Formats: sequence, C-alpha cells, structure tokens
Amino acid sequence: MGEIKLVLGIVKSILGEVAGLQQKEIAVITPWREQVWKLRKGLRAAGFSGVDVGNVEVSVSVYAACSPGSTASNVKMVLEQGQMNDGL
Repeated sequence: MGEIKLVLGIVKSILGEVAGLQQKEIAVITPWREQVWKLRKGLRAAGFSGVDVGNVEVSVSVYAACSPGSTASNVKMVLEQGQMNDGL
C-alpha cells in the first residue's frame, strides 16, 4: 500500500503543478504484472482512471510524465528480483 500512496501523491502533485496536463498524459511504469494491477486499482479507486499503468512494454514516448514503480509487492517478486537486471 505504501507505493500506491506514493504514486498517488506524485500523480496529484504533477497534475497540480503542470497547467493543462491531463490524466491520459501520465503513465506509471513497473516491471511487475501484479504490481501493475495493484497500482491501477489504487489509482482508479482514487479517481485517476485516466492515468495509464503498465509494464516496461508501455511506450513512454507518448506521455508528458512517467513515474517508475520498482517496489516488489510480494516475496516471490523479491526472490525473482535477484535473477533480473534492473535499471532505469
């Protein structure tokens, strides 16, 4: 839940500071499919259904603002993370 709150804060901040920016111009990118679902659910529940949430296959070039998500949301992800090459 901590990352969802953090992402919500970032989205609210960006929308509040950038005049004319719309939700559909913001993307949250995360490497984990389960995390995509959790972030998407949290954003929708908070009224941000226009913000796209996807994995690294989302083309970030079409967005005005992107927020990377990188927190593993369960033990399986933590164990698998050691087998991945992560980077921004």
